[in-house]
Amino acid sequence: MVTIRKHRAADGIHYEIDDVAHYVQTLRERGIEAPKRGYRIFIPYEKSDQDIRQPAIDFESQVKLFFKLSPATGIECEVVEA
Repeated sequence: MVTIRKHRAADGIHYEIDDVAHYVQTLRERGIEAPKRGYRIFIPYEKSDQDIRQPAIDFESQVKLFFKLSPATGIECEVVEA
């Protein structure tokens, strides 16, 4: 299972892969091109507060897609508070 850590900051929320080596290995085992380095996603509060009123916006699903963790990959993942 791949874990995405969710870090709250004063100005927004950061998302990052907890164990990048495991994440890269998991992607490669499934024939998915792995990133050459770890990434961190930042969503500012003013953006999330504005968009949260729109029910179609699901930030955590979008974060999973960015990290190539869509349901189609078969890779289990979870988002946890850091």
